[in-house]
Amino acid sequence: MSDETAELVEEAINSLPTALQQALKEVEWRARLETIAGEHQLSPQQQKSFIAEGMMALVGIQSARDLVENLTKEVGVSPGKAKKLANAITDNVLTPVMDAAEKRGMKWGNSETASCDLTDPKMEETMPDYNQELSELHQYIVQEELDLPATIDDMGWILFTDSDLGEMELNLREYNPEFMKLTGVVFSDPKNTRAREDLLRACNTANCELDSSRHLARLTLSEKYNVVRASVAMVLAAEGSMPDEALLRSLIVPMMSSIKAAAKEFTDALQKLDSSPTV
Repeated sequence: MSDETAELVEEAINSLPTALQQALKEVEWRARLETIAGEHQLSPQQQKSFIAEGMMALVGIQSARDLVENLTKEVGVSPGKAKKLANAITDNVLTPVMDAAEKRGMKWGNSETASCDLTDPKMEETMPDYNQELSELHQYIVQEELDLPATIDDMGWILFTDSDLGEMELNLREYNPEFMKLTGVVFSDPKNTRAREDLLRACNTANCELDSSRHLARLTLSEKYNVVRASVAMVLAAEGSMPDEALLRSLIVPMMSSIKAAAKEFTDALQKLDSSPTV
């Protein structure tokens, strides 16, 4: 964590009600964040980013509602893993802090808490509610058409594992039920041993091939880490409308095939770079 971030966190803590400040000291929240980072096998650099994001969300510098998005971007993990990390922060840091503050007479709903986003009484969880009907429809289709077990996470997204690609995510939006995006990691280099220039070249080469072959999947490289994802985004109905089950059934297998084609194109492009003579 940078000196500037540490200073912001310290100022935010000092502005909190006394009961909250005492609660933060009692639960040793930084140590708890470090434990969560270790349990989720984050790299040293990822751990630093995770602790910084967790601290800023906890003391209200950043909105807790943006925690999953911020963890995905700043820590360089998949949205699914970011949600697991956010849930761990809620269960192991936020809840104990709130419980300890209540024992010291903290009353939620008091105007004193307005500056602390995570203690907003209107926000019972860091995760928003999701459209259960929408999620269950997609879960059912994945299980029926792909013959794979699928679960619904706290965001209403569908998680399943493919034998070739590993963990997959079907991203859904409660406010845009017509939209869905299928995503999978096709390359991961946790130690950042590969040159990012090579990964970008391989992505661009593979995307050109996918475009010419009319595959819908596209490859993207994480902003900070050597993680390449393939995704297919679809609009399945009119704005604000639930997708048709028959249409969804007809598309899920081709979407998976397109993701697998993207993975192969990326692997081929990277192998060609590796075999090319250096100048």
